[in-house]
Amino acid sequence: MSDAGALAARVAEFRARGFVVLPGVLSAEEVRAAIAAIVDAGRRLPAASPLTRGAMEFYSNCFRHSPALHALVARRELTDLVTALADDDVWLRWDQCVAKGPGAPEFPWHQDNAYNSLKDEHFQVWVALSAMTPENGGVWFAPGSHLRGRLAHIREGTHYRYTGEVEAPVFVAAQPGDVVCFSSLLLHKTDPNTTDAARWAYVLEYMRQRDFDPALDPPYLCVTRDRAPSLEWRAWTPGRRALRGWLQYPRWRAERLVKRLRGR
Repeated sequence: MSDAGALAARVAEFRARGFVVLPGVLSAEEVRAAIAAIVDAGRRLPAASPLTRGAMEFYSNCFRHSPALHALVARRELTDLVTALADDDVWLRWDQCVAKGPGAPEFPWHQDNAYNSLKDEHFQVWVALSAMTPENGGVWFAPGSHLRGRLAHIREGTHYRYTGEVEAPVFVAAQPGDVVCFSSLLLHKTDPNTTDAARWAYVLEYMRQRDFDPALDPPYLCVTRDRAPSLEWRAWTPGRRALRGWLQYPRWRAERLVKRLRGR
C-alpha cells in the first residue's frame, strides 16, 4: 500500500472508531530524549497541575518551556495524520505528560471536551513513553463513542466522569515509541497502576487553525503551514479572528467587551 493509501486507511479507521494506532514512531533513543525534555520542562513549570492525584502526576504546557520538544510536536508522521483528520492546518492547543506511579488511581471514563468545555473536536496524540498494559494504567477506549457528540459528565473535585453505560470497551496495548491518535470526543479511561513501575505517556492536543480555545491567550504555536510542518509562534490564529468563534462562546465575547470598556 502506498503512503497515501496508508494515510487514507488510517483516516477512515479514525472516522469509524475514533482512534488509530501508529506503531514505532519514536526510537528508544528518542523516547529517552522525550522523557528527559519533559522532566526538564517540569522543573520550569510555574505551578503544579491541579489534575495531579496521589501518584498520578500531570505536567501540562511543557512545550512552552522546552524547545527540545518542538521537533516531536512537528514530526511528519504526526502532522500528516492530524492535518488529514482536521482538513486544515493545525496549532498546538495543549500538551500533557501523565506519569502514573505505582498505586496511582483510576482516571475515569470521560471525554476531553468535558475538561476544556470546547465546542469543537480536537485531536489527541498519545505518545507511549513506556509500555502500556492493563495492569499499569494503559488506556481503554469506547470505539465509536466520538460519534455521539459531547456527553454529560459529573464533576468530582478537579476531574470529570461520564456516568452512562460504556459498551464494548477495548484496551490499546502500546510499546514505547508507539503513538495513538484519538478524538477529544472519544470516551476513554485508564485503570489504576497495580505494578511497581511508573507508566509514562505524553499527550499532544492539536486543533484546527479555524477553531480556537477562548481560555488560552496568545502566543499560539502554529504547527503546520499548507499541511507541512512549520512551527511558528503567532499572536493570532484564523479561528481567533473568525466570527464563528465569537458566536460559539458568547460568555467569552461578553467578558472581552467588558474588559475593553473598562480599559477606555
